[in-house]
Amino acid sequence: MDSLGMPEGMAEVEGLISKIDECFSLGFSRLGSEQLEGLASVARVFSGTPLGERMKDAVEGLARAEFREEHFVSLAAARQSLQGAQYDALLDQAASKGVGFTRAAVNAPKKAEPIPEIATWMESSRQWLVEVALAGFMQVEQETVLPFVATLERLQQREEAARLAMLLSGVVHELFDCMPIGNMVHVPIRRWSDLWARAMISALDLPAYPESEEVSGALHLTGVDLRRHSHAMSAVFYGVLLPDDGAARHVRLTASGYKVDVLDDDELWQVLDETVFDALIEAYTRAKTLNIKGMRLLGSGDLIWDSSRAKIAAKSDVMSVAAQHINAPDTVLCDAMPLDRHPVQVAVPVYMGECEVKTSDDGALMLSSDGFSVELDAERGFMGGDLTKQFKGVDDCVGLLRYDGRWLFQPLVLSSKGKLTRQGQSATLKIKSSSSIGILKERASMLLRKKS
Repeated sequence: MDSLGMPEGMAEVEGLISKIDECFSLGFSRLGSEQLEGLASVARVFSGTPLGERMKDAVEGLARAEFREEHFVSLAAARQSLQGAQYDALLDQAASKGVGFTRAAVNAPKKAEPIPEIATWMESSRQWLVEVALAGFMQVEQETVLPFVATLERLQQREEAARLAMLLSGVVHELFDCMPIGNMVHVPIRRWSDLWARAMISALDLPAYPESEEVSGALHLTGVDLRRHSHAMSAVFYGVLLPDDGAARHVRLTASGYKVDVLDDDELWQVLDETVFDALIEAYTRAKTLNIKGMRLLGSGDLIWDSSRAKIAAKSDVMSVAAQHINAPDTVLCDAMPLDRHPVQVAVPVYMGECEVKTSDDGALMLSSDGFSVELDAERGFMGGDLTKQFKGVDDCVGLLRYDGRWLFQPLVLSSKGKLTRQGQSATLKIKSSSSIGILKERASMLLRKKS
């Protein structure tokens, strides 16, 4: 593998996205000639594309102070498209530098059937997002957010709207936590604009999933990426599936749940349904192989977990499987869904053998293996503390190649003399009565008994 660099055109696309984000910071009800010219330059980039006329109409409408929902939908789609182009360029760059995988395209998903009451709440979500855009993130106050909470609570109660509800829950609570926004030292306009654009597109229709197939074979779980905000968590398991027939495949399994802010890292797991995920967690923590039969695999590489179709088998030689298959050119890496094509979603599994950590001239921690060097992602690391010490004595490791303005390596599993260190390796779904979640459940039960 060769060292990675910046794909051609990334800086130019960043400039276009910044022009859009400046409008979100200021507020679309306050745009001046400079901001409108910036939006016009974005619209010109889309000339001759399916978004060309829509973007032209949107910019002209905003210049006339016509704040129609369709104009903001067009802006969200344009912003998502620019980041989709970045995503494609980054994956192509990784492939060209010898990070082995075969990229498999996702077939266009069929549109999901609408559900009238959810469609009404999604419309309310879009209206609220327009109000936020008009105000501008620097001017958002509690009065802007509070009226939307009732709609959000309804969305949270419907499984069909879970992805949108999770996303909007994060947006709402993050905005509340940051108020008054004018007092913040650093306002994350880029992040909030990202979330806004994704939420606006997500609120158009219920999620449509790509075609699926039934797969059978041996699943080796390599690691988990634990994501959380104050009111929700997701554990994204990465693994290598050795099917009964065909090439090895990179796959993901996602387990999610709502939470409260007081839970620590060990207790996060206990918001998951034990009856659903017990076998998955047991196989991961005990480093066991999962034999799966007829489990659904989406075209995006996501396995739809079904415990009735999985059986815990023999010990998994995780690092041997990783060394043989993760960087192999014929191992299939599925493309992301259209809405997920964003630089932050770049997560290419990489195996690093005989690795070592050194400090670069500018103070960054660099992980090197066989001539390939990449900066360690200290923020996404699961161990905390001094990474140099934690990588001392490590023979090989598996992680995800990420991009955050530069290429980064997020470690998932370290191996030292055959001993594995992984995030969540002591996870349990068993709830102790003395734990925070156990106490909260008991108090909730007492409250319900009193009401009855």
